[in-house]
Amino acid sequence: MKISLITTTYNCAGTLNDFLDSVASQTHDDIEHWVIDGCSSNGTVALVESRHQDLSGMISEPDNGIYDALNKDFALFTSDIIGILHSDDRFYDFNTLARVVGAFEDPSVDYVYGDIEMV
Repeated sequence: MKISLITTTYNCAGTLNDFLDSVASQTHDDIEHWVIDGCSSNGTVALVESRHQDLSGMISEPDNGIYDALNKDFALFTSDIIGILHSDDRFYDFNTLARVVGAFEDPSVDYVYGDIEMV
């Protein structure tokens, strides 16, 4: 089962490598991952471009904030599961998306959410 993952960025170069490593290390491999950037000026775009092999695509253009950027993403997706993970976050472990897919195998499940661990 395919998962579409949304990430919005704006001047996130300091946290982006750990974030992208977290997504790339997931055991579930059917992931469509788009990064939508709000015209960062601190090297974020170059960093994302250097990791293009880990992404389905990136758009960098002006927007009207995080929700405007998130709405741009929804039109790009081709899966039934859509996830949002922000560029300064990381998945808890390598099996997070596999567990999400497992939850959605139950046809009565409409959405899944997870707790956070603040560090």
